[in-house]
Amino acid sequence: MTESLQKEEIESSISVDVFSVSAAMVGVCLTVIQLIKMNGNQSQYTIVDEMLAVDAIVFMVACITAFLTLKSKRHSPFKNKLEKISDGCFLLAISTMVVAVALVAFTVL
Repeated sequence: MTESLQKEEIESSISVDVFSVSAAMVGVCLTVIQLIKMNGNQSQYTIVDEMLAVDAIVFMVACITAFLTLKSKRHSPFKNKLEKISDGCFLLAISTMVVAVALVAFTVL
């Protein structure tokens, strides 16, 4: 197998992973928002609600761009741009989720 084919397989594998994990994380964000809303002390979590709502949107953008990357032609000029957007959105969303979880953990204690 040539080096370029191996690189394309790795990039395709990463796009598949970003696509599937991002879709699942949209559901996680929405579930956590609903759990926070059910809590009686929701006033202290309004920032976390908003962070997770934006986070769900960013995960959705990562999911859509990863899907478009998988559907684009092998040597399309937009494929690399879509991969970079997808990866960047995914990393931003994961980082935001870590901050939101830290806020929940430290405000509950």
